[in-house]
Amino acid sequence: MGGVDSENITGRILDVMAGIKLPKESRITVIMGANAPHSATVKRQAASIGVPTEVLFGVNDMARHMAENDLCIGAAGGTAWERCCLGVPTLLVVLAENQVSGANAIVKAGAAELLAVDRIGLDLPQWIRDFQENPERLERMSQAGLAMISGTGAEDVATFLASGEYANGR
Repeated sequence: MGGVDSENITGRILDVMAGIKLPKESRITVIMGANAPHSATVKRQAASIGVPTEVLFGVNDMARHMAENDLCIGAAGGTAWERCCLGVPTLLVVLAENQVSGANAIVKAGAAELLAVDRIGLDLPQWIRDFQENPERLERMSQAGLAMISGTGAEDVATFLASGEYANGR
């Protein structure tokens, strides 16, 4: 939910996850910024969920952690595009107005679904149930994300700059 999660959306999601019946082999990984203000609360919640839940802070290998999961629930900021590049199906939570257009584009492409902040308690259990009943949907979301992002953005920009095309107004 971003580096800070000042409104503790993570805690709201964990509250709902505690009431969802998950397969016994399930595990949850929560990743928060190093200075997340609700870290103690989230740790307590994670310990009482009933599913093995790891809480990490300030990780420097986010891509590895995201790629190890079948589904991510996360903010619709820049990391949403990283999840697409990794092919990680996502429930996107729009936390700021500047995330709306990107979130809509990712959903339209089929790489994610929206999870509205004011409907977490109602919609999250339904999404989890749907993914459990239709695991092929997660695979389709994964493939859609991979199709959206080449993963070569820095190289593409360097090639464009080296070409001199930007100087010609292109």
